Amino acid sequence: MMPEVIELTRLRNEMRNGISDKVKELIPDGNLSACLTCGTCTSGCPATGLMDMYPRKFLRMAVFGQDRELERHPWVWVCTMCNRCYDACPMKLNIPHKFEFRSIVEYYARWIREGKLPVTSHWNRTGIKFTVQDPCNVVRKSLGDRFADDLRYVVKQVVGEDNFVEMAPNKSNNFCCGTGGGCCGS
Repeated sequence: MMPEVIELTRLRNEMRNGISDKVKELIPDGNLSACLTCGTCTSGCPATGLMDMYPRKFLRMAVFGQDRELERHPWVWVCTMCNRCYDACPMKLNIPHKFEFRSIVEYYARWIREGKLPVTSHWNRTGIKFTVQDPCNVVRKSLGDRFADDLRYVVKQVVGEDNFVEMAPNKSNNFCCGTGGGCCGS
């Protein structure tokens, strides 16, 4: 019996990478092959390790055309869509999300800027000084420095620009206080 000859063109068509194609449709320059496999996306992802999956592995599986495995894998349901993978990626590869996580601080900042939430710092006539400890789980692992900037804007509007004292280091380079964003309570 003669072994079956596999045509490479037929094999390529069968392994057509639907996920990569969908990414390219959503993001014209969405070249998943540009991934350096550095793992930076994985280091800050809150879903890393859950269900034996992490962003780098997910991305490599997409590049190698393992669509069936990815479409059936439940890990996509534990992704918090925090965008940390994109914020951390040196190649700025964007894994498209259908949902967007927002913090109430972002809304406060927008509403204050738009005049929908009037605040005043007149109550702080004695000049009490305030600072911000950037929450690691939100700043480092999810929303990044744009959240930290909004947080500072809100605090400065409430306490007065001159009454805000910046800590160093700050924002995504801050020191962790170790409380887990309030998640360490008993």
